[in-house]
Amino acid sequence: DILYEEVWLTTLFDVCCRVVLGRVVTAFPPSLWTVAEVIRRANLPKRPPPKMAAKYPILRRLCGRTAEIIVDNGREFRGH
Repeated sequence: DILYEEVWLTTLFDVCCRVVLGRVVTAFPPSLWTVAEVIRRANLPKRPPPKMAAKYPILRRLCGRTAEIIVDNGREFRGH
């Protein structure tokens, strides 16, 4: 018997320039940990490949922390 696992992708992207700032692939459903991990990864410095940075100069300016986070109202954001 082959056991198929669900794979979950959590992403954080900039809605202005449509760039993915962080992503996490896990074998368990989204949770507070996956959200915190994707935010942590988004805050890390970005180093685009030199050829891409030359072609798209905006990629060199991807840094800093987010000012606002908009969520999709998933289960992990609901509370009493």
